[in-house]
Formats: sequence, C-alpha cells, structure tokens
Amino acid sequence: MSTALPKHIHSTGDLPKVAWAKGSYVYDADGKQYIDGSGGPAVYCIGHSNAEVNAAIKNQLAAYLEKLQAPIELVASLAARVAARQMRELPFYNAFFLDHDDGAVYFNVMASGVPYLMGTERLKGSHSMSGYHSFELCYLAQVYTNLLITKQPLTLYFKPLPGGFKDNILRVSPDILPANSITISEVWIDDEPYSNFDAQGLTVKLPESKERLRVRVTVQPTK
Repeated sequence: MSTALPKHIHSTGDLPKVAWAKGSYVYDADGKQYIDGSGGPAVYCIGHSNAEVNAAIKNQLAAYLEKLQAPIELVASLAARVAARQMRELPFYNAFFLDHDDGAVYFNVMASGVPYLMGTERLKGSHSMSGYHSFELCYLAQVYTNLLITKQPLTLYFKPLPGGFKDNILRVSPDILPANSITISEVWIDDEPYSNFDAQGLTVKLPESKERLRVRVTVQPTK
C-alpha cells in the first residue's frame, strides 16, 4: 500500500487535527466532522465517548479506589517512617554509598585528599570502590589484625533464617585462616549462653526455631 500523501497535502502538518470524538465521528478544531475509518473494532462496535461504557468505567474505578484507600493510607504511613529513618541515616549513606556520577562508586583519595586516579589491581581498578568493598576491607582488617597479629578475640554476629543451613549447622570461620589458628570460646543465642558448638571445627549447632535467632560468637587465637 502506498504511503504517499495526496498531491494537495504537502506535509503531515496540513492534515486535520482531531480535537474530540463522538460515536463513529471525529471532529477537528474547527468543528468539521469526519468518519473515523481507522479507530478499530472498539469504535465500530460502541463508538467514541459511549455514555454507557463511560458510566461502567466510572463505577468500576470508584469501587476500586474505595478498596484501595486503606492500603494507600498504610503505604503513606510507611513512606513517612522510611523518610524519617533515611534522614537520620543520611550521613552514613553519604559516607559509604555516594551515587552522584558513578553508580555508588567513588574514588579513593590520598592523604592530601587528592583522588587517586590510577590502579589496575587484578584489572579491577583499585583506585575506585563501592561501599560494599569499603566494608569488606574494614572487616578483613579487623579479622587479620585481631586474630593473627595482636592476638585478641573477635566477636561475630549472625541472624540466620530458620532452616537456612543444612542440619542447622552454622559455620562461623570469619575467613580462610591458617588451620587450627582460632577456636570458638563462647556462644550466645538470643542473649543467653549456649554450649552446643564445636570449638575446633568452628561450627554452632543451631536449635530448632521458627523465628530468626540472634547468634553471637566469640572466636579467639589458639596461641
């Protein structure tokens, strides 16, 4: 089918501009009437602005909005609480999850504050990192410094999902450390002392529970 415009029309700007429609007709801004030959089956069957259809749509929307009102109020209340919490935690977010230009990735800086713009550690770009990477480095520094250098105990916190581990065995080794370099010294579950653990194997046998348990484990160097 040819898509060429009629000779007396030089551009689409010369075509009529539809302002409104009723039944099988459309009307331009000057009120001239045209038969709608391209509106599709809905126009052929019921036409534009069908009063019965409009009334049915209005009634259906009213019923839907009435049922939706309570969830909307709940969502609004939740949004207010979330906003208040975000304001309290904004400094923490700005410190570790900056998201201005690089999608939560920021440049490391030297002691002078000048961005360190070079780095190819394992092709990862060691000059830039995200909040997660920053946390990981802090965590590993704590693990290795306390357990292998200064020989101090380290306390770890867990909140496992019910049934989240096979046979309810929670493995608490903080990282890949030299064999037999640390043991478990104490365990608490929901702030109560707990004794069902393997000190050398670095595992805790969790009790059966339908709720998430708060597990606190202290590991210490063996030497």
